[in-house]
Amino acid sequence: MESIFVFHGADHKAGTSMLVRSVAEQICGAYREVRVLTAALHGAPGNDYVTGDLASVESIRSYLENRVLSKAELMKACRCTENRYFLAGVEDLLERRDYFPEMVSYLLETMAPEFQIILVDAGNEIDNGLAAGALQLGQENYLVLSQQESALRQAERKLPLCRRLGLRFGQVVLNRFREEDPYSLAYVQERLGPELPGAAFCKVAEAENGARAAETEHKPLLAYKNEDYAEDVLRLANQLLRAVRLPEIQKARRGLWKSFI
Repeated sequence: MESIFVFHGADHKAGTSMLVRSVAEQICGAYREVRVLTAALHGAPGNDYVTGDLASVESIRSYLENRVLSKAELMKACRCTENRYFLAGVEDLLERRDYFPEMVSYLLETMAPEFQIILVDAGNEIDNGLAAGALQLGQENYLVLSQQESALRQAERKLPLCRRLGLRFGQVVLNRFREEDPYSLAYVQERLGPELPGAAFCKVAEAENGARAAETEHKPLLAYKNEDYAEDVLRLANQLLRAVRLPEIQKARRGLWKSFI
């Protein structure tokens, strides 16, 4: 589906949830008329950076199983702000394996007409039914990883399985990027390129300020004056906007970004 973009972490330390939150807020803050749904489709709640009593996949499981989902009711339950919506993942660890790709297909196919952009946080477990279902439907799938040997090894182990399952990643995001780190963008591309023919590689800078505060205050890192990080998130947001044929966000002057949530 052309409006669905799926972000999947190489491991649990990739920073996928914060990256998705930041991209969503960048778009929603610039275009109040553009409705964006962020869905945590994996085996955890995924709501560390969201406030409020919002709907979760768990709360609508029976509707998904019986294919009787009400778009209007779900949108009301997911609404964070005027144009930003959030659907949490699975709270109960014992039930995380009870969700299947066809449930995700029904959910996203039902909700897609209501949103210009759907951003999916697909966690980091490829054998999770929610994540696998989302990756099957994504217009573009993003593999998110950090500058760590363990992350690269995990990606190298995961990608052959993804290929066998028919799951493709067209984009690789080297998150929390530091220029001085020996695991450069070129090195990562050299390592993973053979497993990802034709994929584009990009980076999102390490946020120097507010990493701990973002978790306790449920805010995106954009709120803490991280200029390099904000520029990279903006570049990523504009890539998504181009894909759905919406105007790009013009770069704001330094220091003038404000959270709208």
